[in-house]
Amino acid sequence: MSKFKNLEAEMVRCSLKNEDIANELIITPQTVRRKLNGEVGITIEEAKRIQKLLLERNPQANYTIDFLFAE
Repeated sequence: MSKFKNLEAEMVRCSLKNEDIANELIITPQTVRRKLNGEVGITIEEAKRIQKLLLERNPQANYTIDFLFAE
């Protein structure tokens, strides 16, 4: 279960999987899971790249980093 509920909900809406994020960030899906669970920190650059992936799938959205990564 993700520490970031808004991000988790938007990932479902946009059919964005951990594997998609892993490919974008060039890390393993396990590391993505650990980051989304709060076990490992997410850098601002990683957060921006995840935001970009979501915006590519839903261009009409207005996703902010603060919204997506609110705890």
